[in-house]
Amino acid sequence: MADKESIPKILVIDDEKDIRDGCEWILSRMGYEVFCAENGPDGLKILEKEDIHLVLCDIKMPGMDGFDVLAKIKEQFPSVLVIMITGFSTVEAAVEAMKKGAYDFISKPFTPDGLRIVIKRAFETLQLTLEANALKREQQKNLIDLETEQSRIRTIIETLPHGLLVTNTLGQIVLMNPVAKKCLDLGTDNCLGKNIELCIEDKGLCDYII
Repeated sequence: MADKESIPKILVIDDEKDIRDGCEWILSRMGYEVFCAENGPDGLKILEKEDIHLVLCDIKMPGMDGFDVLAKIKEQFPSVLVIMITGFSTVEAAVEAMKKGAYDFISKPFTPDGLRIVIKRAFETLQLTLEANALKREQQKNLIDLETEQSRIRTIIETLPHGLLVTNTLGQIVLMNPVAKKCLDLGTDNCLGKNIELCIEDKGLCDYII
């Protein structure tokens, strides 16, 4: 049995009780945890309390309409996907909602299969987004770990009691600690990135280092 905390949560906001009850019946049998609200303000209160993943919201409702609800959700809960419920022959309103940030729309009257399809598609998109965000966080963590390790190595090299000078295959100096700089009497010269022969006059020593 799945952990209740891991069950995706859907919020249905519609002033028509039949629509709310029908959506709840279909979606709960798909394995989702369903919450219902008969108006926008009540729906927003549920969003504040519950970790909602997806919202089904009617466009035409008394008081706060679906466009207002959508704007509030995009502002306060940007990771939540919103699917707008439109009346028959209101495709223009649905297109407007998509421009304002809705993920998709479904027109009344819709069939159970039609609702299932749009919901499954939305959660597939949500899953891909979550995976992409997780990968991005992992990459950022790896970069931080790498920077920390490089900083640690630099600190060790800087405090070595012996001189250390490293060149790349082109003979350019890529690393040099203070002891090496002092031993080679380079003073305040910044030799990093320069060819070693431009910094050290002793050609035999240059050949030895390279």
